[in-house]
Amino acid sequence: MSTLSQYPDLKTIIDYGRWAPSGDNTQPWRFKIVDSEHFDIHGFDLRDHCVYDLKGHASHLALGILLENLSIGAATLGKKIIYQLEAQSSEQKPVIHIRLETSNDTDFTQLAPYIPTRTVNRRSFSTQKLSATDKQHLEKSVQPLKVIWFEGKEKFKTTRLFFDSAGIRLTIPEAFATHSSIIEWDSQFSRDKMPDQCLGSSWITTQLMKFALKDWHRIHFLNRYLAGTWLPRIELDIIPGLFSAAHFILYSDTAPQDITDYIESGRLVQRFWLSAAEKGIQLQPQTTAMIFAQYYLQNIPFTASKKNIKACKKLTDKLAQLISPHCSVEQIVFIGRVGYGQPARSRSIRLKLDELVS
Repeated sequence: MSTLSQYPDLKTIIDYGRWAPSGDNTQPWRFKIVDSEHFDIHGFDLRDHCVYDLKGHASHLALGILLENLSIGAATLGKKIIYQLEAQSSEQKPVIHIRLETSNDTDFTQLAPYIPTRTVNRRSFSTQKLSATDKQHLEKSVQPLKVIWFEGKEKFKTTRLFFDSAGIRLTIPEAFATHSSIIEWDSQFSRDKMPDQCLGSSWITTQLMKFALKDWHRIHFLNRYLAGTWLPRIELDIIPGLFSAAHFILYSDTAPQDITDYIESGRLVQRFWLSAAEKGIQLQPQTTAMIFAQYYLQNIPFTASKKNIKACKKLTDKLAQLISPHCSVEQIVFIGRVGYGQPARSRSIRLKLDELVS
């Protein structure tokens, strides 16, 4: 921390950066100071032990979100960031070199106040439709990515998709290690996990989850004999899915191919998210259906459960039908739901600067 204290501008910029969202609040990055105008980001992905990080793409997307935060933070100080991916680094452990330059570009600086306050909100929102002005604002913020909106009765189709995806998510043993390690129980805030109070579940469901996630055999027993997935799927997928203004899918004209594509997509996703926060619009990512479908389409085994492989095929077909003729499943970058509502009272926060910077 003594190194960072010598460079107040870097401290401000990296502090903006550390508020970037990441899968399950894993924060897959660390920072190394080089000098007053340079620092490095040492990334890492979770593909080896998290089923939701297919080929590290979710972590790469989060790195892009991080870079957008850094860029906005730098702009508030009259600077811009120039980033370069180190060619010798691997996609599993990418190293990104950051250089600061003087700049008069103030684009998106109005989003800076929302960087530390933007959060995932898993609660029910108002069903009031987004205004035409707000939708246009969000669509413009994410260009050149495009948006597919699902409103009104169309939300039933996407909510069913979320429900079906949760059926896979909650019954594959490969997801158990993630689910059992990412929740901080009896907490309103968490620096490196998800506090249980942010999940959006009732007290009864939360206690049931707390009991079940201690052992996979408990999960298996509840799912097999007591319809254990129904209550969490109703509370965490159906109710919030229907109580929202709209669901959305962000897609690219061409399917992302490499880490650079995902990083650039992540930057645009963050602009969309921060622009929503600017308008008082709450947001929750709903990306598991996309991830499972992409596993299936790439013929990558993600579970030993043959039943869930079959369920994944049906899920993929439903998703493809839902987005036709706009795009293919491979072109999808991000899925979520939005709506007007109160900010989340419980949330993941972040590790402190001195835990992230060397």
